[in-house]
Amino acid sequence: MRPGVRRGQRLGLVAVACAALGFECVGIHWSPDDLMLHGDATDPATGAFLEIPAGAPAILPGPDGELATGDDVVLRAVRGDVDLVVRTGLQSFGAAFPAAKTPGTAPVAVAEPFGDGTPVLFVAGASDGRHGPAAGNPVDPPSLADAPVLAVAFGDLDGDGVIGVTELDGDALDLELEEAELVPIGRRFASSSGGRAAGQLPVAAGGPTGAEVLVAVGAAAYAGPFDPQHFGGAVPDGPLVMTLLPFQPRTLPGDVLDGNLPGAADPNALTGVQVEPAYVPEPARPGVRERFSIRLAAAHPSLDLARAHSGAFARFGLVRAPDPATYRALPGRPLRPGLDDVGGRAAYEVLQQLFVADDAGATQTALRVVPLDRLGNVADLATSRSVTLRTEGGVAIAIPDTDGDPSAETLSIGNARGVAVTVDDSSPGSFDDGDGALFVESVLGLQRLDVFLPDPDVDDSGSVDTDDLDLIDSRRNARLGDELYDPRFDLSGDGRIRDEDVALAESHLGEDVDVP
Repeated sequence: MRPGVRRGQRLGLVAVACAALGFECVGIHWSPDDLMLHGDATDPATGAFLEIPAGAPAILPGPDGELATGDDVVLRAVRGDVDLVVRTGLQSFGAAFPAAKTPGTAPVAVAEPFGDGTPVLFVAGASDGRHGPAAGNPVDPPSLADAPVLAVAFGDLDGDGVIGVTELDGDALDLELEEAELVPIGRRFASSSGGRAAGQLPVAAGGPTGAEVLVAVGAAAYAGPFDPQHFGGAVPDGPLVMTLLPFQPRTLPGDVLDGNLPGAADPNALTGVQVEPAYVPEPARPGVRERFSIRLAAAHPSLDLARAHSGAFARFGLVRAPDPATYRALPGRPLRPGLDDVGGRAAYEVLQQLFVADDAGATQTALRVVPLDRLGNVADLATSRSVTLRTEGGVAIAIPDTDGDPSAETLSIGNARGVAVTVDDSSPGSFDDGDGALFVESVLGLQRLDVFLPDPDVDDSGSVDTDDLDLIDSRRNARLGDELYDPRFDLSGDGRIRDEDVALAESHLGEDVDVP
């Protein structure tokens, strides 16, 4: 079988048929001329490689042909072997893979806009995945000749020592929050030559002193022959090989590439590729457990580490500690590390919009005004600065209040910890406040944050009726960032419109509401 054989149409159907017979039937590819793919698992019906992150179990779609549905099949005895190995802080190595870094020896990157920060030096090499050294032995496989190799970085944003959805931190309630770590904080292509690809990887997320982001750097590449009919000959027409990743990624090129991938893997080009989960790990699921989790104290041998510091202070902004009950890992809700009042590490959502409960002061919202860099990371601050927080519309400043004016407060911010503030709805009744805004003003300029105070009378008719339920239901499944998403219909304020929002409106059915 030649190395370029790709995937079959219905791998999951084969797995289901085998499982129904009580065993797992997976072939093993044996190709003496391509030691990287030597021993990789294949589908016995099609001969196609199973594309599995190193060390992770094979998870195949069931009869519906889709991953992340109830009929998925986990092949517990089949694990991805080591095909690629990444090492940071260098761009070449000799006849063996160097030892991976420890958190204390990892190189430091600085997060700044593209081209301005301090990147992570890296080299990715093909491995035979053989027993002996944990990372295997370097090889020069024909299937990787001239192939673009993608280096990809993931950050430990919540500081629990693990990247990915995990229960190793002792908290089974923060799994949704940990999905924010499945979004890469850096991606960069490099061209393979002699089984190795070296480059420089910028990172977009970092933290201030005392809360730097520990980063795992992995890699992925399509391995196989180049075909002019396949993405213009810029991408090999073969299986995706990869290091350990914190999830099972989408692998079909049409789902991953945006069509403008440079054939020479231009190091100065923006990366035209999406690294997204096809399956988000479920640590309670038998056969899956923590096999996708990246433990940073002793990372998988296919990976290496770096540390990421935030860039230079550029402006002030607002953050909040995410509530696991309402936080969702969405593009408009970035999670970043910062410091609490006593200088301890804390995870914060860097706010791009805010929901405040319009419930006559029963629920207050705790925020922090903090220094940020140009990418929106919490940054160090060398000297104290004066900042004025102002409000507009139905939102008021509850704490601090040194001047008796709930619409403005002047703060002195001296370091990355920032200053804690509390906001609330401004009127004494429930569902009687209009939407508003918070303004953070300093000599660096003015930052505006939209504030939404949703009420169940979404059409502002003066009462909650079935028309309101129908309107909310018409936007069901819309998420923050989608064209159909409207914050007025997101009554729970979690960035998604779903059954819970319809139920909240239904619980007030027939009530009169003051139209702001």
